[in-house]
Amino acid sequence: MSGPGGDGIRVDMRGNVYLAMNFQGRILVFDKTGKPIATVLMPGRDRGELLSTTNIEFLPGTNQVYAVAAGDTGTWILQIRRLGQGRAALFHQ
Repeated sequence: MSGPGGDGIRVDMRGNVYLAMNFQGRILVFDKTGKPIATVLMPGRDRGELLSTTNIEFLPGTNQVYAVAAGDTGTWILQIRRLGQGRAALFHQ
């Protein structure tokens, strides 16, 4: 990877890793072997909006992911779908 580093990170039940890339406006998804399998771009990223992508949270038992992204248009909570069922964060257990 190049540029500013990752921030929030989550792992789903299949072992896929979701990494929020702060100052890049995207979430990178890797399989359990570390192979890149998806990139989720934040809305307006091509115009320099919502580049501060910092946090990811799964809704347990579903395929829903919530991402926090911020920029000149404010702070947004965005809902996206993930590739595998989510694992609850430690603070939910």
